[in-house]
Amino acid sequence: MISQFQDFNENKKEKITNISKYKKVWFTSDTHFDDERLNLFGRDILFNNAKEVDDFIIDEWNKKIDKKDLLIHVGDVALTKKGLEKIKELNGDKWLIKGNYDEASSSKFKLDDELLLKYFKKVTTDITIEIAGEEVYVNHYPTNVKVDCFNIVGHIHGTWKVQRNMINVGTDAWHFNPVSLDTIKFQMNSIRKYYDQNVFAGELKSNLEHIHGEVRVLRPPKYDIIDNDNDIHIFLAGPIQGADNWQEKVISKIEKEFKDVDLERNIVIASPRWLKRSDDFVYNDQVNWESYYLDKASLSGVNVFWLPRADTKQANDKGRSYAQTTRFELGEWFGKYMIDFVIGVEKGFHGEKYINLKFQQGYDYKISSNLNDVIKELISKIKEIL
Repeated sequence: MISQFQDFNENKKEKITNISKYKKVWFTSDTHFDDERLNLFGRDILFNNAKEVDDFIIDEWNKKIDKKDLLIHVGDVALTKKGLEKIKELNGDKWLIKGNYDEASSSKFKLDDELLLKYFKKVTTDITIEIAGEEVYVNHYPTNVKVDCFNIVGHIHGTWKVQRNMINVGTDAWHFNPVSLDTIKFQMNSIRKYYDQNVFAGELKSNLEHIHGEVRVLRPPKYDIIDNDNDIHIFLAGPIQGADNWQEKVISKIEKEFKDVDLERNIVIASPRWLKRSDDFVYNDQVNWESYYLDKASLSGVNVFWLPRADTKQANDKGRSYAQTTRFELGEWFGKYMIDFVIGVEKGFHGEKYINLKFQQGYDYKISSNLNDVIKELISKIKEIL
């Protein structure tokens, strides 16, 4: 990560969850209790049915984990309510970092945090803990890791164990055993001091030669796991409260435009609009995320400012002035970099006359009045960069 972005990472440091009171700490994920789809994960090679898998996991767990130990389960506990009940057979205090099968939207039975808290002492989507004196981020998805620290993940079962800054604690990758804190420390030390690129299959020449660029979409609070400065970054700056979802229209058009193009570079689109706002939304994290990708787009891509007229049904959100953040960002980032933007102001936007005057007077900016023209100009600039 280059230095001009370090301040954003420092501002968004997570609260560290204390695990020091436990004598021993263990990790696992993707137990998938009562999941008969053994062939999906290669479990059919060793087991005949889900009960055999579950019994083996429980037996190995209880051989190693004491009642006073802590087990952090990094998601995807069970496929059924019957499978979830098996948590009661396991030793230790148990915390859950929720995976996709632990969410109501993906579960095949009635599931919510209230039910999960009957089986786990703590239920959350992610935590930051301290291991060997450094902060380690724990969440279910490898695609959601933090680039500036070590990560513990699950989700991918036995596909791989380690990457440059993460370890997969999926039970399938560890012979259906929980992973001890000592093993995590060993892996962290080995990755930092002894492994080279031959360990990480994705970096091997045979794989790199076949890599092609793609269009990727980021939404807060997700940061790019790769964070390549060679990527073309696009930031969609503009109002959210009080405006229609114009960001998704832009994303859709760009994806369609470059769908069949053989790209040599990634196009990374950062949209500040959440598809579904999380219950643990933190305002400062949102601001830091937006500042980070505004900066990235200023240095290696295009900032797009679209100022649509207000939707009168939504505009007065708790007394908030419409597009107040966008107006500030427009002035701040223009003054900071004095470089090209793509700017559009819809007729009827309050302040349209002033913005048109300021940006055409002395700078001769082309300001479009409809979103389709803004998208066309953006696509043209992306092709120029490519």
